[in-house]
Amino acid sequence: MRIFNTITSWLLWIVCVLYWLELLFIRVVNVIPRHVFNPDNAAKFTELYWAALALMTVVSAVVYLIRRRLWYVSQRAPGFGFWLVTVVLSLCVLFVSVSGFTPYFGVGDRSALQWTSLTVGAFFIILIYPRLPNQSTNPDAK
Repeated sequence: MRIFNTITSWLLWIVCVLYWLELLFIRVVNVIPRHVFNPDNAAKFTELYWAALALMTVVSAVVYLIRRRLWYVSQRAPGFGFWLVTVVLSLCVLFVSVSGFTPYFGVGDRSALQWTSLTVGAFFIILIYPRLPNQSTNPDAK
């Protein structure tokens, strides 16, 4: 199970990094044409996704802390639960970046929301760098 966790952790991390780089490229190059929308609707839409970014940041932090507490601090052997939490954490990290870019694609919003989501996404990508918990030296530990 340890090899399976290592391989999937690396694959998920690479997907997160590549997706983050794609979003960075889109924002830097500014390739999406601006759409003309009602400014009130666009502002409400952007505010909604500021809240989504905050929510996904909190969810990602909680999942990261759960993973850290259950497997790294207590030095439990990584099994199916570790794999499941890692998959959920990787999806949350992807959604952190996506929540900033939905107004960009939806209403042509060019606010700081995209740069904020990229910054928070980069922070979480660094946090989820693939490494497995150390093998426990205690024979009684599970």
